[in-house]
Amino acid sequence: MPTASNLSKDHEAGGRVALPPPPVEISRPRFALIFGSLMLSVFLFALDQLIVATAIPKITNEFHSLTQISWLANGFFVTLLAFNLLFAQWLAIFPSKHAMLWTIFVFEIGSLICGVAPNMITLIIGRAVAGLGGTGIFNGALIIITEISSFGERAKYLSLLGTCFALASVLGPLIGGAFADHVSWRWCFYINLPIGGIALGLIALLVETRPPLGRHATYKGYGRPMLKQLVECDWVGTAIVLAWGVCFILGLEWGGIAKSWKDPNVIACLVMSGVLPIVFIAWEHFIGAKAMLPLHMLKDRDVAGAAILSVFCWGVYMLCLYYLSEGYQAVYHASATGAGIDLLPQIVVQIFVMISTGPHWIIVSGPIIITIGSGLLYSVNYPASKAHYMGYSALLGLGIGTAIQNPIVAVQYAFHTQPKLIGVASSIVLFFGFVGRNIGVSLAGSVFGNMLKVNLSKYAPDLEPVFIVDLQNNANAVWTTIPPDLRSSVLTAYTKTLSAVFLIGVPSGVIALGGALIMRDVKMDMGRRQGAGQGGREPTKEIKKDTEALGGSQVLSKEEKQVISPK
Repeated sequence: MPTASNLSKDHEAGGRVALPPPPVEISRPRFALIFGSLMLSVFLFALDQLIVATAIPKITNEFHSLTQISWLANGFFVTLLAFNLLFAQWLAIFPSKHAMLWTIFVFEIGSLICGVAPNMITLIIGRAVAGLGGTGIFNGALIIITEISSFGERAKYLSLLGTCFALASVLGPLIGGAFADHVSWRWCFYINLPIGGIALGLIALLVETRPPLGRHATYKGYGRPMLKQLVECDWVGTAIVLAWGVCFILGLEWGGIAKSWKDPNVIACLVMSGVLPIVFIAWEHFIGAKAMLPLHMLKDRDVAGAAILSVFCWGVYMLCLYYLSEGYQAVYHASATGAGIDLLPQIVVQIFVMISTGPHWIIVSGPIIITIGSGLLYSVNYPASKAHYMGYSALLGLGIGTAIQNPIVAVQYAFHTQPKLIGVASSIVLFFGFVGRNIGVSLAGSVFGNMLKVNLSKYAPDLEPVFIVDLQNNANAVWTTIPPDLRSSVLTAYTKTLSAVFLIGVPSGVIALGGALIMRDVKMDMGRRQGAGQGGREPTKEIKKDTEALGGSQVLSKEEKQVISPK
């Protein structure tokens, strides 16, 4: 990894560090193709998180594994979580172009494994491989955009990247449902191969190979020094995070469902889920400058607040998306395609608010709306109209849309006078977003599995055990195997179980509000405020130390404030 000693060679005379070279001056058609390929890559990354939401009943029915529903998401998220910050270290070693090509290639391999998977275990392995590749797609795109765009235009391009998530939110459930109903759920993964291949080719042909950001004076290309830097990356920290993710998921998946809460394996997993974060923090503190999570960065209000916001808002978003789809199909007998259409009110609202940035009060309003929306979803009882779910989820989408994109833009803005820290701050927020995804889906899976058993025994006590097993393995069993005279009772139990899942969003929204209030009240308008002291803020003492360790104070000269746009 680059250290203070070799990065300090970037220091200019007079105590001022040289910023990375200005954006590459390229023609507009080439810029458009590069940016289009990045958007295509990010779109696939976002699509892969969402496309299986409406295909879950088909997949679990084929493999008889409804209780493993959380792994369809978490198989992908656990490697995203573990390798996200490590990839940020790799971006300080390798040219962003090479890192981006590698990560797309691995993502494609994972998608292929998922497409041909003969059983649930192979599918989960494929999801994990795809997650390993996906961890660098968004980070790599952020860095390449930083390299080819001016500061004044960067917020616009970051917001456009946010539309990839919004577009994937709309198309993912629809495409997944259409494939599941009319072709095969396997095409949810095959679709990545040709589209990813196009993005891979465009990036390989059009993106210029440049030294890592902040290392233009010290980068020496591939060789033994690079190998040494790679070895010095925080592999131990990555292993600890990966172990935590697996223990947390298994503990909640097994507890009360596959095994008793008193089972030694369940207890061991849950204990390790509490111990490993402490071990991780201690390790990161111990290795200091080589840590993949610079703990002192969390002392910055914007980073800390954005991290809290990302954890809880992403958690609510993913659990609601997965279990709303499950509810539409199980309770209202919608097809997979129909469930995707039913999700549109929530997702369309998100699109309109995700692509905009603005005053601090907009970020603060997000968690408040999430809390209200989750509470309303909790209040739905069978046989309430499906319109209740659709309307309340649209309100939830309004809150989520304001809360999951703006934290990234906020930290990009907060560190715009310290470019070497932009990637680090962004990676921290992304890391905590992946933590939220894992916690949200895992917790929801545990609540769903445990409460379904409780509610079936309460509302459908005459249901035979064989039917209970069917319901645990296949949501469509409500309409295919349950006796008609018991169906109303079973649907009541199912709706009550979904309400318990949605209730998770209420305390999550309250905690997320605390994170939003921690962040500074600054309007994020990069296009109008380009220089230090123009809407920015003075970095904390710890951040100043970090900047000095990276080669000196980041003072912008008049020339460096000039905006250089693609021709």
